[in-house]
Amino acid sequence: MAPIPNDKISVIDPATTSAGGRPNAPSPIAKGGAKMSAKGFTIYGETREDPHELEELMFPHKVEGYGCQRDAMQRLRQKGSPWWLASQLAHYGFECSLEWDDKRLLAALKSAVKHGQCKVVPDRLQQLEKDLRKEFEPAKQEYDAKMAAWEKRRAEEFRKMKDPVMEASYDANRFIKKYLFPPNIRQRTEAIALPGFKNKEVLVDVANEIPGLWALTCGKGGDILIIGWKRGEVEVVQKLFNDSAHLQSEEFREYYLARIRFGGESVRDIMKTFLRGRMNEQEREATTTLLELKVQFPYFG
Repeated sequence: MAPIPNDKISVIDPATTSAGGRPNAPSPIAKGGAKMSAKGFTIYGETREDPHELEELMFPHKVEGYGCQRDAMQRLRQKGSPWWLASQLAHYGFECSLEWDDKRLLAALKSAVKHGQCKVVPDRLQQLEKDLRKEFEPAKQEYDAKMAAWEKRRAEEFRKMKDPVMEASYDANRFIKKYLFPPNIRQRTEAIALPGFKNKEVLVDVANEIPGLWALTCGKGGDILIIGWKRGEVEVVQKLFNDSAHLQSEEFREYYLARIRFGGESVRDIMKTFLRGRMNEQEREATTTLLELKVQFPYFG
C-alpha cells in the first residue's frame, strides 16, 4: 500500500469538531543546524536518507527497470532542493554551505555517494543525535499520548459521518483508506463520486501523491469530484455526469449518497437504477452505452 501523506489530515477546521484541534508538536531542541523534533533528527530541516536511497537518487540509471529508474528521478525532483542536498552532505559529515548553488551541492553529493562516503554516519553526529533524542524524549512521549487520544476521538467522529462527502470533508486520509484501501482488496472501490464536495483541492492533492489513483472533477462549476483506480472508469463516470442533467440534480445527489456508503454497488450501478424511467428515448440511447461499457484498459477514449 502506498503511504498516505500525514500532513493532510483534515479539510474541516478541527476546532469545529468535538475532537478538538490537533495537538501542537513540542518545540524542537536545536544545536547548530541540527534539530530533534517530532519529525525526528534533522539537519537544515531534513532527515537523513539511507545509503541505498541516496545511491538510487544520485544514479538512477543504475536502478534495474525503466519504471524504477523513472521513479527514482521523480523522487529526486521532489526532494532535491538545495536545503535537502546540503542536509544530506551534513548528515554524513561533509562541510558545505547553504550559499552554494544547487549544481555545486548536487555535484558534491554525487561525488560522496560515488566514492562510498555516505554509508556510515560519523561518530560525532551519532552522538549528537543520541544526546538530542534523550533530551527530547519526555516531551515526545507526552505529545505521542495526546496524538493517540486525538486520533481516537477523530476516528469516533468519522464513524458518525452520514455519507462519503461528509467523510471526505472531515478526514481525507480516512476516507481514502475506507473506500480505496480496504483490508479486503475485493472490497476496493474502483471509482467513487463526491457530488457537492466543496474542498476538492485537498483530496486531489492527497490522491496525486498515491501512485495509480486518479481524481477528476465535473458538473457545473466542477462541484463533483470523482476518484478511483482506473482512469478509464473515472473518465466514464465523469462523462456521464457531464452529459446528464438528471445526474447533476440534487435529487440524484441525495439518492446516490444514501446508497454508496453501504457498498456493493458501483457508481454506474447507482446511476443506472436512478435513471430508469427518467430518460427520454434520445437520452437513453446516448447514455446506455456508457452505463454498460466495460473498462478493460486504464485509459478511455
